[in-house]
Amino acid sequence: MKVSTIPIVLVVACLLASPSTHASGIPEIGAEVWVEPGNTRQQIDGWMQTLADHQMPLARVFILRRAIHPLKDRWDFSLYDDVFESARQHHVGILATLDPNYPATTVAMQDENTDYINRVVMRYKDSPALDSWLLVNEPGDGPSADELAVAGYRNWLEKKYGTIDALNRAWAPWGGVYQSFGEIVPSTTLGGWGCANWADWMTYGRTYQTAQLKAIADAIRVHDQTHALHVNPRGLVSNLARMSDDLPAWRQFLTSMGASLHPAWHFLLLQSRDQFPLGISYVCDMIRGAAGPKPFWVTELQGGNNIYSGTRPLYPDRRDIIQWLWINLGAGADRVVFWALNARQSGTEAGEWSLLDLQDHPSERLQAAAAVVKVLQDNRDFFAGAKPVKSPITLILSLETMTLQLRYGDKNAHVFETLGFYQALQDLGVPVNVQHFDDYPWRAAEPGQVVILPHTSALSKKQAEDFSAFVAGGHRALVTGLSGFFDPLNHVWPMQTHPPLKEVLGGITKEYRYLESPVVVLQHPPLRLPALNLVGDIDNSSGTVLGEEDGRILATRQSSGSGQTIWIPSLIGNGAWFGDRLPLSRLLQDTFKNAIASVPFRFAERTPGLELRTLQNGNRYATIIANGTGQPIYCRLLAPDGYHPHFLVGDPRELIHSAAPIQAHETAVILWQP
Repeated sequence: MKVSTIPIVLVVACLLASPSTHASGIPEIGAEVWVEPGNTRQQIDGWMQTLADHQMPLARVFILRRAIHPLKDRWDFSLYDDVFESARQHHVGILATLDPNYPATTVAMQDENTDYINRVVMRYKDSPALDSWLLVNEPGDGPSADELAVAGYRNWLEKKYGTIDALNRAWAPWGGVYQSFGEIVPSTTLGGWGCANWADWMTYGRTYQTAQLKAIADAIRVHDQTHALHVNPRGLVSNLARMSDDLPAWRQFLTSMGASLHPAWHFLLLQSRDQFPLGISYVCDMIRGAAGPKPFWVTELQGGNNIYSGTRPLYPDRRDIIQWLWINLGAGADRVVFWALNARQSGTEAGEWSLLDLQDHPSERLQAAAAVVKVLQDNRDFFAGAKPVKSPITLILSLETMTLQLRYGDKNAHVFETLGFYQALQDLGVPVNVQHFDDYPWRAAEPGQVVILPHTSALSKKQAEDFSAFVAGGHRALVTGLSGFFDPLNHVWPMQTHPPLKEVLGGITKEYRYLESPVVVLQHPPLRLPALNLVGDIDNSSGTVLGEEDGRILATRQSSGSGQTIWIPSLIGNGAWFGDRLPLSRLLQDTFKNAIASVPFRFAERTPGLELRTLQNGNRYATIIANGTGQPIYCRLLAPDGYHPHFLVGDPRELIHSAAPIQAHETAVILWQP
C-alpha cells in the first residue's frame, strides 16, 4: 500500500454539547444512577434530567434486593417505580442490574433468586423505560466448595473421565486412588501434591460460573424474551482463571458483552499512570474478542475521584475522561456507561466516583463527556456505521495456562508476556486482537493471519493439533516462553513419546535455565532480546536456527505446510514489559512486516507512549491518537496515499508543521477522506 507521511500536533478544545435529540445509531454514553432508600422523587428526577440535558440517554440502575424486600413477606417497589417513571418522562433508557444472591450456594438460595427475578422482571418488563437487563454485577469470585458446587464437580468429573479408573490414571501419581466419584473432595488450596484434582476443580469452576449466569438469564427469559441481556466482569488485566472467567462461553446467553474498567481498581499490574490508556485499550480488545459478532460495552468506566475505595487514589480530570472515552469508542464500544453519575451518601464508595460534584452539579468530567457526545452527533454519518479496522495479528489467551500459573511461579506471567507483546505492537501503532485459545478459528482463519502464543505453558493435545493445523494452513506464528511445555494436568509434553508440537516447532525443549538478567541473542535478525529469568534451550530436529550462543540453540524457524513458526522459548514478552521493549518491537517489525504493512494507519516510526485506534466506515477512516504521558510526544502517521485529514478534536492549522508533538494527556481525533 502506498502511504504518505503526516505530522500530527494536538491542542484539544472541546465545546460543551447543547441539548438536542440523541442520534440513534451512534455509540451511546450513559452513567450509573445510584438510587437507594431515602432518595426522593425530586432527586431522581434531577439525575434523569441531568442525563437528558447532557445527551446521555442511558441510566444503569441497581434493583437492590434489600430495597424492595426489606422484611420477610413484604415487597415494596415504590422506589424503583419512581425511577422507571422518571426515566420514561426524560426519555432515558434503564439498564436494570439484578441483585440476586450470587453465587447461589444452596438450593434454597436458588429458589430465593428465582422468586426475586420473577417479581422484578414481571414488574418492569413492559416499562417503556426498560432498555436491558444486567444479570448480576461483576461476576467472578472463583469456585467455593459449597454443596451445589461439590455435587456439580463430581458429576462433571464423571462426564469427563467416564470411569473412576480413568480418573485415577489421569490423576496419577499424586491424585490419590478413589473407589467412586461420590467420595472425591475438591482440592481447593494451592499447596500439596493434588495438582490434577486442583486443576480440574479450577477448570470446573469456569463451567460452574457459566451455568450460574445462564440460570439467571434463563429465569429472565421465562417472562421476557425481548430485552437485551448483559454482564460486566471486572479485573480483566489479571489472571482470569482465578476468577473463573470463561468470557466466550457467556456469549451463548448474552446479547452483548461488557466489562468494568476502573483505572483506580483494575490496573495494579500496570507500572505507571502513563500506561492507563494502554490498559483501557487492552481490556477493550479482550472484551471485543470475547464478544465475537455481538456488541461490546464498557459497562463501568471510572467517572470521578476516589480516595478510599480503590486500590490507588485517583482523580481523573477532563482530559482523562475525553481520552478514555475516545479509546473505548475507537476500540468499537457500542456503549460506554460511567460509574457513576451521582455519589453514594454513605457506606462503601461514599462521596466518590461520580460525574457530579457533591452538590449534584455537573463537574468538568461530565462536561467533557458531553463534549465527546457532541462530536459523535456532529459526525453521525461516520460514527453510526464505523467499526475498528481489522488486524491480522492476534494475541492468544489461555485459561489452562492461567490455571497452571496460579499454582506455579508468577500467577500473572502469561498476562505479563501478553502485555509485553501488546505494548510493543502499540508502540508501532499496530492494532491487535486478543482472543481466548478455544475461541480462535484455528481451522477457518482468514488468509494471512498471525498469532502469538505468549508463554502459553499449558496446552491440551487438541489445542496443539488446532495450532499446528493453523500454521500448516498457510499462517504465521510466534511462540515464546514455556508454550506447550505442560498439558492442563501438569504433565510435561517434551517428556512424552509423541510431543504434539514437535513437528510444528521443529524440535522440543532441551531444558530451561533460570538466570538473573538473561539476553536472547539472535543472528537472524541480529538482535539482543532481554528476557525475564527463564531462557529455553532447543533440542532442534528440523528448524532453521535463528539464534544461538555458546552452543545453545535459542530460537528457530520451522516451515509447516505453507506456514511458518518462529520459536523463542524464553520470556521475551516479560523482558520487554519490565525492561527495554525496543528489541521486541524490532523483532515484530522484521518478522511480521507484511502483516504490519497491511494496516492502513500506523506510526511512521516506533512511538512509545501513544495509543492509536482506527475506525473505518466504507472508504473513510477516523484515527484516535492518545498521549497518556506527562510529556509531549512527537508523532507522524503513515496514511493511505490520497487521504486528507480533518480534525474533529485538535487544531487542523498545525497539521502542516513537521515534527510537531501531541501534548501531555491530550487526544486527537482525525477524520480521513479520499
